[in-house]
Amino acid sequence: MLRNKIFRRLALLVSLIILFTSTVNTTFGFIVTKTDSLVNTFVPFDSVIRNLLISKNVEHPFGDEYVIPDNITFDFKVNFGSLYANTTIRTSNGDIITDENGCILITVKPGKSFIVESVKAGTKVTVTEMQKKGSGFTVKNGSATMEGVVAEDGSLKFDYVNIYNPASIKPTNVTVEGTKTLEGREWQSGDTFSFKLEQQLSDETWIDIGTKSVTYDTENTAFNRFDFSDLLQALTFDKVGTYKFRITEVIGNLDNVDYDKTVNTFAIKVTDVDMDGKLEISSVDAAQNTTVTEVNGEYTVDVTFNNTFIPVISTPDDIVVNIGVNKKIKNTGDASIGPDGFEFVLKNTVSGESFALKSDKNGEAVFALPFTAMDVGKTYTYKLSETNDGMQGVTYDTKVYDISINITLDGEDKLISTITVDGEITKDVIAGFENTYNSADSSLPSTRDNSNIALWFIMMIISGTACIVLVILDKRYTRT
Repeated sequence: MLRNKIFRRLALLVSLIILFTSTVNTTFGFIVTKTDSLVNTFVPFDSVIRNLLISKNVEHPFGDEYVIPDNITFDFKVNFGSLYANTTIRTSNGDIITDENGCILITVKPGKSFIVESVKAGTKVTVTEMQKKGSGFTVKNGSATMEGVVAEDGSLKFDYVNIYNPASIKPTNVTVEGTKTLEGREWQSGDTFSFKLEQQLSDETWIDIGTKSVTYDTENTAFNRFDFSDLLQALTFDKVGTYKFRITEVIGNLDNVDYDKTVNTFAIKVTDVDMDGKLEISSVDAAQNTTVTEVNGEYTVDVTFNNTFIPVISTPDDIVVNIGVNKKIKNTGDASIGPDGFEFVLKNTVSGESFALKSDKNGEAVFALPFTAMDVGKTYTYKLSETNDGMQGVTYDTKVYDISINITLDGEDKLISTITVDGEITKDVIAGFENTYNSADSSLPSTRDNSNIALWFIMMIISGTACIVLVILDKRYTRT
């Protein structure tokens, strides 16, 4: 009897533990005493909508960071039927009285919802979005009218999604003009110069928009002006973004004329901040070799191309301008290194072209720059510096020389060069660089040999071990 009593109390304790565990996990557990099975019943969270709800969302191509203007709203007509004629309806915007047809007009903002409370179950509701012509908004599912019947629990939901596609725009408020100048001689009959307008695509390639030309005309004082406005204004921009353009001169074949090779770029920025149904041009920016002026929203892009006539009576011989380097090493430690093998770079500051040379055993290097008759009247600028290649123990010279070379003709039509270094005219360019080497700061040998010291150390240990083995073997053989 005592044993049975203990078993029954244990069974009751187990049952209580199971009931408590089930309740903590949000599932109500019931123990059926008349059977041997345990039955659990789950009651889920009640999240059913109990009201009529109209929601509005907008899809647009401007990215996640774009903020829809606060004045953008959408109008709906909600029809509850004749039984609701002249009835007060409770809504999230307060009480609204229906008209004689049981209809109300409401306004919903993007990302918001409109709620109508306590509509009778079984009521047929028709919702129509009032389309605004030219707004750029269209209903995504293609139908502005939706119908539904209020459920038994009073719920009914209408989800409206609009797609925003603003109308494209032409840059009719942007003009692109240019001037051609000619130096070295007067304009002559037949002088013609051409220019090309290009647009950059999304893959960074360029497409040709068109070409304009100027031709010498004694009857027209503005003969040297060209205008790309008609070609640019014929383009259509259908997306928000920055549209890039460039103007270049087409290289011609006039004798002794140096054509202008500059690239003139500008950019047109298209936006739609106000979301008014059409794109707009927010700015025109000068990017390179152009000027942009703006007056009352009208933009003017202006460029200038300058060609030079070189009056060469006879073709002069080419010349070479040498720019020398003299490398010195100041050794301060126990070991020393020589001035050879150090690299120097001469860079054209305009074209970006660069040349590199290394010093010889005497610490010397020479940049030989060739010039021809086509360089007459031009000035080339360079920067000369040493490359820091990270050699241990070496403090590199950080000096940078500014060098300019101007090519002209002398009285005998020979090419001559005028050289300036750091603003001072000089005949011979010998740029000095001095590095300091301290062997105490370097793990490299003074010969600048990159041999692996660890490898030599290991070989030394192996050699020593071999010697010891040979000695031991020699002693064993001697004893025998």
